[in-house]
Amino acid sequence: MRWLKELAHKILKGDISAPVTISVSDAFRIASDIVTDSWQLYWDNHDKACYTYNLIPSVRTKINFPKIRDIGVSYCRLLLHDSMLLRYDSHRTSTFDTPYCESCSVNETSKHFLLQCSLYDRSRSVMMDHLTDTGVFAKLK
Repeated sequence: MRWLKELAHKILKGDISAPVTISVSDAFRIASDIVTDSWQLYWDNHDKACYTYNLIPSVRTKINFPKIRDIGVSYCRLLLHDSMLLRYDSHRTSTFDTPYCESCSVNETSKHFLLQCSLYDRSRSVMMDHLTDTGVFAKLK
């Protein structure tokens, strides 16, 4: 897609003339490709959102948010590594004394909370059964 950006620059500088027969939909597609590639380049080289980048490395990834707003907000906060429900995040912002899980004595991160903590074994089992039943795991493969 880099060639599209170079082509646009050449047309802008007057090095070549713009095609007269380009359709509006093609122009929008080309512009969209240029913007998406620029966004991806920024995303690849930005150091502030490393946690989220490891989960979603491509800007073209479609995220399906839940229809229930409260669940969607929690989901988004987990993706952004900024859930005040977890001790690690709360400790990072100085709103909680310790980052450690009360039962496991390790950092209570979203990964620990969702996948490892023994306090939530039953809830995790229900969640995994639901994900399996709804075919989410099959879609991820």
